[in-house]
Amino acid sequence: MGRRGVLTLDPRYFTLTGGFERWLYLLVRRHAGRQSDGWAFDLPHLYRKSASRSPYPRFVFEIHRLVAADTLPGYRLRLETDASNVPVLRFFPDPSKETYPQGPVENHVEDS
Repeated sequence: MGRRGVLTLDPRYFTLTGGFERWLYLLVRRHAGRQSDGWAFDLPHLYRKSASRSPYPRFVFEIHRLVAADTLPGYRLRLETDASNVPVLRFFPDPSKETYPQGPVENHVEDS
């Protein structure tokens, strides 16, 4: 079976300690995937999408913290501003940060 038929969560996902960090990793993985240009969300939109109960300034603080920590497995995060001076979180894959196997996955299920 090839890699596309297997859920490929980076094993380091399970070492992420915060729920916010895990949520962001899954969102980044879903939207950026393996697109070389990645994906971006403006922070107000991302805040609404998160359904966070924290105030917006705290949400922005946490995003800044995660960008500085650079701990999301397999992805790089970068903060930018758009033409209207709205903060934007850009994320894109970084293969040098991946730890799961890159080759084909062997089928270890025995036929009955």
